[in-house]
Amino acid sequence: MTKVATQRWIPVYIVGLIIGCGSGESPIPARGYTNSPPGTPIEMVDGGPALMLTPDQKKVLSVVETTRRVLEGLSAPVHVIRTEFNIPHVFAANRNDMALVHGYLVATDRYWMMELGRRLGQGRVAEIFGRAALGTDLTSRARGLPFIGKRLYENLSPARRAEVDHFARGINAYIEAVGAEEAAAPTEIDLFYGLLGADSPTDLMAPWSGLDVTYF
Repeated sequence: MTKVATQRWIPVYIVGLIIGCGSGESPIPARGYTNSPPGTPIEMVDGGPALMLTPDQKKVLSVVETTRRVLEGLSAPVHVIRTEFNIPHVFAANRNDMALVHGYLVATDRYWMMELGRRLGQGRVAEIFGRAALGTDLTSRARGLPFIGKRLYENLSPARRAEVDHFARGINAYIEAVGAEEAAAPTEIDLFYGLLGADSPTDLMAPWSGLDVTYF
């Protein structure tokens, strides 16, 4: 099911009020949102009267919406509030939705670092940088980093593996957005993809799996 993830901006001291109340309840209700197109108000409905919101939920929803994106795989809308220094705070109805949006956000902000981390864990840095990185790959493989990453993924609990897989789906959603020119490519890749032998930035942005996340 396709749902909408929103981004909102507020000063950092307001976020402290939202996440510091300690109510133990999810800041965002798990149901009651219409899947409305971008630019339309979010309507609170539940087959009758409007949903009763907690004070924390009202504070989150009162923030002015600046960006709206549609991400495949969300079970409910997710709200992202970016505070001062561009720090994102994710409010979701469940952990899988949170992981998916988190993957998208981390890829948006740190994709190049993630790509290097993945290749370092796999022993594949030389595929980008050539012979100069061959020693690094040999060291990674001699230390068993690819084997360790695989074992970590295989021994995750089903719930944790689902979160890791959703995180990877969020990364892939960002890669697809870059390919469709709906999101900016990572600065490092955008500047140097030609020097690295690629025809486009996405040539250096292969899809991620949950296993790749454990390498990273």
